[in-house]
Amino acid sequence: MIFAEAAKEPVAEVIADTTESVLSVLPKIGTSAVNAAMHTIGAIPIVGVVSNGISIINDASKAASAFTKVATTAIESTSDAFLDTKNNFEMKLKELEEKKKMSTEVVNRTNKSIYEFGNPNITQSGGGYKSRRRLFKQKAKTRRVRFAI
Repeated sequence: MIFAEAAKEPVAEVIADTTESVLSVLPKIGTSAVNAAMHTIGAIPIVGVVSNGISIINDASKAASAFTKVATTAIESTSDAFLDTKNNFEMKLKELEEKKKMSTEVVNRTNKSIYEFGNPNITQSGGGYKSRRRLFKQKAKTRRVRFAI
């Protein structure tokens, strides 16, 4: 029992390593077997022509698949760049509209100030009749008459 528990982790590592190496070798063995079989079939006169034709079609389809994958990636990248550019353009356009609105307000205030300065006949909007400060305040005397009772 103690030996089984002590060997549990090392055995699990050996099994994992062996499985990984077998799984990495199997596709290579399969590819080699298919290539060997195709070369063997290629040696037969009539069957070899058909076999080579199938190999050519297979290679062409792989190339077309790779080209399609590259084209799809390029289209996706271009689309993402276009959408990002569009969003940035809209954001900059909003900022520009805000700046334009603020500059219009400044221009309107400046024009109003220039107009008021050029036409002094316009009544003052603030201050009213008490625009000058009196130096000495005088108490107003009452004019009531008091009769002695």
